[in-house]
Amino acid sequence: MITNKTDLWIYTVNHGYLTPDWHWKNRQEEKWRGWLLWFIAGGNGKLTLPRLNKTIPLNRGQFLLLPLACECVGHHDRHNTLIVPWLIFDMFDEKGIRIEKLGDEVPFSRFSTEPQMLHELLKRCINSYNNHNHEAAYLWLRAVLLEGMNLPERKTFNGWEQEQWEKIESIVKNIHENPGKPHHVDKMAGEMGCGRDHFIRLFKRFRGTTPKEFVLQERIEAAKNLLLFSNNDIGTIAENLGYRDQFFFSSQFKKRTGFSPSMFKEYLRRQSIRE
Repeated sequence: MITNKTDLWIYTVNHGYLTPDWHWKNRQEEKWRGWLLWFIAGGNGKLTLPRLNKTIPLNRGQFLLLPLACECVGHHDRHNTLIVPWLIFDMFDEKGIRIEKLGDEVPFSRFSTEPQMLHELLKRCINSYNNHNHEAAYLWLRAVLLEGMNLPERKTFNGWEQEQWEKIESIVKNIHENPGKPHHVDKMAGEMGCGRDHFIRLFKRFRGTTPKEFVLQERIEAAKNLLLFSNNDIGTIAENLGYRDQFFFSSQFKKRTGFSPSMFKEYLRRQSIRE
């Protein structure tokens, strides 16, 4: 694990706004050294590791560390494109020996129920590096690694808990795929076969947030993708995401991102030109 004595070396970074036709294939090359860090800040897809016969679903909040020499193939949903801030970097222990394994877990995968914080840390790391402030970039990367590597593994449940988890995940999937539709807490509770208050407690236990807040988060993430990958105006985007009032949508968007929708779109345009 990362300690204060671990030495870090960044090779390249990117904010990871991916186009709808994106796919990625990394061939196994023993001469390649170092690590690839991915954080799924939005969208969904999958990462396949043919030699390990493993496929990993990619969803918002996923933190991945992958040896650069590992063969893998990445795809995503062109209608819900991935946003994947990433870094290629190296790690060395206190003796200067390159760290090439993190136990037997390949890739090292964790999941954050509060992805905003990790995303913000990564943005600061990437921006610092791109602005040639490498000292700050390494400090932010250390914070990212400490936070990401200390996330708990996804819980496994048995019996009744597993059944409740699966029902919650089915509701989450529906929200994720249809963020613009009405998602009433009472109706979701009915699908679970329980009362409103009990459903809210269950949802927060399994997902780390309330159902209402989760719906808002998914709408904001969908809005980011539409602002980046569509030519729709802000009013149309707001309407497609279930908002009757464009100004209320803009207010919620700014509250959760720090940008108005128009400022966010301009920021992404500038980042695209810069990269």
